Amino acid sequence: MLALLSNIAIELLERGHLRCNEPYFRTALDATLKEINMDAPTHDLKGLFDQLGLDSSEKAIDDFIASHSPLPDDKKLIDAEFWTAQQAGFLKEQLREDADWARVVDDLNLRMHQVY
Repeated sequence: MLALLSNIAIELLERGHLRCNEPYFRTALDATLKEINMDAPTHDLKGLFDQLGLDSSEKAIDDFIASHSPLPDDKKLIDAEFWTAQQAGFLKEQLREDADWARVVDDLNLRMHQVY
C-alpha cells in the first residue's frame, strides 16, 4: 500500500500536480521506494512449487503443467482436482489476500489454461 501511495506521489510530482519546494522531499520519497522494493519478496514458480511440497526442478514443473493442462476455461486453478486440500487452501489464501505469492499463482493459472 505504501508503495502505491509513493508511486502516486511521484506521478503527481512529475505531472506538476503536486508541488513541494523542499528539495529533500523527492530524495526521501525515492529512498522510501528503494527500501520498499528491497523488502518486497520476489517469488517465482520454483518457490511456489516448493511451498506446495512439489518437485520444483524445471523439468518437474514443466511435466506437472503438461500433465494437468489445459484446464477447462470454466475451471479455476484453485478448484482443480489434483491439489490436496492444503495446497488448494494455500493457493486460495494467496489470491484472496493478494499476498506475496498471488502474482506467481496467477502466472501458474495462465500456464495451466494454455494448450501445450
